[in-house]
Amino acid sequence: VVEGVAAGALELAARIAHALQERGVPNYYGAQRFGTDGDNAARGRSVLLGQGPKQQWLRRFMLSAYQSGLFNRYLAVRIERGWFDRLLAGDLAKKTDTGGLFVVADVAAEQPRYASGAITFTGPIYGTRMKWAEGEPGALERDILAADEITADHLKAARLEGSRRPGRIELADLAVVEHPLGLRLSFGLPAGAYATMVIREFTQASTGALPEED
Repeated sequence: VVEGVAAGALELAARIAHALQERGVPNYYGAQRFGTDGDNAARGRSVLLGQGPKQQWLRRFMLSAYQSGLFNRYLAVRIERGWFDRLLAGDLAKKTDTGGLFVVADVAAEQPRYASGAITFTGPIYGTRMKWAEGEPGALERDILAADEITADHLKAARLEGSRRPGRIELADLAVVEHPLGLRLSFGLPAGAYATMVIREFTQASTGALPEED
């Protein structure tokens, strides 16, 4: 429930809901992934570089946060470049019904399936077994890792296997209704997605470690 809303808030929220249903939602990791101070990702990079705590469980936790932070960075750059609403040649796309991955070769043929929510592009969860995208998205994946001066040897030494994460999520049963305290939002999410990221789209509240967006 969103409390203390201003006049016209329901109409504005309805427009936002319509836009999210049309475009989908960026599948960012939520700020809670990065700790109270938002520095778990930075600490994870230190672990990769041979520093950080001795406790194995804490090291794995920080490494996971670092992988999440790199994914968020990839997604933010993709949005900045206008690559969220469309597929690119070389994208590793995922079928939303079966989870199957495939390289996008014919963008014109696959774009309608993307628009309908049947498939989505994926982003990198860096590791030794991660499948790399090709073309422009693949180059972006490599640039992001190189900018942090992290190499395949670092990933191997840390035994990070890696995977792919959907870059866009579709909201099920999204509804915005009036409530005595303000507005009530309701929606369904796929596994691994963060409700806080959907609420962010409505409130435009700061999310700490996450890139800010319009």
